[in-house]
Amino acid sequence: MFPSCFVSSLLSAFAIFPARCLEAGGVDKQSICRHPAHRAAVTPLGFALLGLLGVAAWGYGYLPIRTGEATIDHRDFKPVDAVLVRDLSGRLHRVGGKSSSAATVVVFLSTTCPISRAYLPLLRRLAEEADRRGVPVVGVVTEPGLSDAALQAFVVDFELTFPIVDERSVGEGVSLRNQLLPTHVPEAFVIDGSGRVCYRGRIDDRYPDVGQRRREVRQRDLVRAIDRVLSGRATGLVRTVPVGCLIEPVRPRGEKVSQRAWSSDVAALVHARCTHCHRPGTAAPFPLQTYDHVADRSRQILDVVRRGIMPPWKPRAGFGHFQDEQRLTESERSVLVSWIGSGMSRGDPAVAPPPPRFPGGWTLGPPDLVLQMQEPVQVPAEGPAVYWYFVIPTGLTRDRMIAAIDFRAGNPQLVHHASFRFDDTGAARRLDAADPLPGYRRFGGWGFSSGGTLGGWAVGVQPRRLDPGLGRPIRAGSDLVLQVHYQPVGRREQDQSQLGVYFLPEVDDGTRRVSEVVELFVGELDLEIPAGEAQWYHRAEYTLPVDVTVHMVMPHMHLLGRRCLSQAHTPGGKVIPLVAIDEWDFNWQAQFHPRRAIRLVAGTRLVHEVWYDNSESNPFNPHVPARLVRWGEGTHDEMGLLLLDVTTDTPAQQRRLLAHNRAVFARQRRRIGHAG
Repeated sequence: MFPSCFVSSLLSAFAIFPARCLEAGGVDKQSICRHPAHRAAVTPLGFALLGLLGVAAWGYGYLPIRTGEATIDHRDFKPVDAVLVRDLSGRLHRVGGKSSSAATVVVFLSTTCPISRAYLPLLRRLAEEADRRGVPVVGVVTEPGLSDAALQAFVVDFELTFPIVDERSVGEGVSLRNQLLPTHVPEAFVIDGSGRVCYRGRIDDRYPDVGQRRREVRQRDLVRAIDRVLSGRATGLVRTVPVGCLIEPVRPRGEKVSQRAWSSDVAALVHARCTHCHRPGTAAPFPLQTYDHVADRSRQILDVVRRGIMPPWKPRAGFGHFQDEQRLTESERSVLVSWIGSGMSRGDPAVAPPPPRFPGGWTLGPPDLVLQMQEPVQVPAEGPAVYWYFVIPTGLTRDRMIAAIDFRAGNPQLVHHASFRFDDTGAARRLDAADPLPGYRRFGGWGFSSGGTLGGWAVGVQPRRLDPGLGRPIRAGSDLVLQVHYQPVGRREQDQSQLGVYFLPEVDDGTRRVSEVVELFVGELDLEIPAGEAQWYHRAEYTLPVDVTVHMVMPHMHLLGRRCLSQAHTPGGKVIPLVAIDEWDFNWQAQFHPRRAIRLVAGTRLVHEVWYDNSESNPFNPHVPARLVRWGEGTHDEMGLLLLDVTTDTPAQQRRLLAHNRAVFARQRRRIGHAG
């Protein structure tokens, strides 16, 4: 951004000279030097010229300064000895040393790391373009326990056209790895024709961290590094921080005797906290079921566990207690960290608990109704996450009450999470008809407010029946609308997911009353986030007109959201925590079900506080430069909602509650002229 400031200053300075000279009545040397207006122009002109010289020096690599995450170091121009590597087709390639190629690119890859896989389409295109410029690109796969057949299938499945080297083959890859010392997959290296490493680090800035993904790439580091070498401007080693899966060290395991052992201390912990997601047939990139599975990923596991990235559980510890909490306790984290740090003793295999079994079929038994996306959909190999809505007719001829919904992803590798809603007005069908592909695609909201929520699914969350006597209503003739969040995985994939619906038994004698679970909203539509604000605060309140029981809470923001906190303030002065998320991530939003339903009396104020980062330092900000952002459902809008699933004591109270909640939002829309 700063070069544009220098250019603006330079233009302003030059603009001052002719204008002020005309005022002075001439442009001779004396008037330029002596007139006060001319002397005033010298300062900005001088700064502008110095700035441009600085930019030029930075561009040509003469200034070892930090820019974003890139650094240039003249002292670390590391040479690479020539190595001959053999790709999977048997061809030999020379890497390092003196070369006829002005540059060579080496990228360390993995067949299972989701970030590495997501870059493969881009790398394929980059390799084709680089080849036209005389720059070879070589991929080195470094992965423990990988069979030759699996590696060959990987190359075919992802249609890789550039050379792929197995690091274990005849020692060549290991030799190259020992020289370059990569830390992550993917990690890229650019080596010039004299064998010097001119660049190492990330491919671009698509991933700020593990589990985080920008919607748009802003810095194409690898492409820029190739350009620098080919233009002769590489004067030092440029480094960026790679983001991906950590490369595991090559070392023997399981022989050390330590206080902790897999069989007695760690296996049960991993099975309880990790295996439910990390097993075949799920969205997790690799299994964690056995000692070898965990030992082969120990460095990566240690990193994400220490930083709290895994297990993925966003609510603040101690601020409310929820079903299916995936958070490790401090004692569990200590056991895992100390076991890995002490050499990962296997222990006595005879006492190791076996991995849990996950029988096929529906988790809650045969459903009463199976609904499926009407046709398969194709998800692209790359690009931003896709939010896709599918309209599925239920065929119901009478109103029913739903006790549970089980979701079965047609392609677990693609599906990040899913939400369910019903529509009894035809609004979703109209949105579907307007989109040429199956269903309809949008970001930020459903596009309609009719019907009601039916719950959702996320990785690691077990389907559950509602408590006895509770049900979610669905109207006769309505459509079930399925929202699916797809994450492209590096190759074109197909999905056709299913839902299993479980109804409450119908009772005709009138002796049993079912409490309907309905959706409540807390939010303030007057949200406006000024450009550049890194800690913008927004507050929403809603006062309950009747007694309610809360069964689920779900905060919702978009890409500028940073954190949120929700509490209930009772008329008696008691403050009840609902949910707090200190590191908001749009890609990991979920529904949170309290372990015990929360009873709130009429007059209770539901307070939802949110903080946003609308500065350019926010890697997820969709606006560069930053601009004013208001409430809305679009990609570039924001929200600050708290959604709650509640029940009331009587049907009359429910009608009053829903009418009151809708009226509050209607007044907000009228007040600010909001059309949504």
